[in-house]
Amino acid sequence: MTPTIRAWLEDYTKGLTPETKVADLGAHNINGAVKDFIPWAVGFDVVPGPGVDVVLLRDEVKLHESAYSLLICTSCIQFSRDPALVYAAIDLLLPSLGKLIVTACHPSCTQVHTSHVDQYDYWRMYPTA
Repeated sequence: MTPTIRAWLEDYTKGLTPETKVADLGAHNINGAVKDFIPWAVGFDVVPGPGVDVVLLRDEVKLHESAYSLLICTSCIQFSRDPALVYAAIDLLLPSLGKLIVTACHPSCTQVHTSHVDQYDYWRMYPTA
């Protein structure tokens, strides 16, 4: 999570209370996490690690269906080998009236995902993409 995104998210969510159900999709804390400023958020990711409460597996996504008021997905999709899993999780975790915040790295972003066995960056938002 970049400092700019973190500052915006902290400002946007500053009035939330623990009664607000918040999901963090892509929660593995590599360079800052939603739980740093929303400690009751439920962290979802495809790998275990700091900030992750639920490891999502393709065949088990439906087991985690819930009605979160806010789903935050920061710089996650571009590192996913299976973006359809990310979209399925969003669809299941967020009701039709819930709020969704998605961020993605700009081409000038230098963030590299190193938490998995290999490094990959599949869906960066380039003009030629």
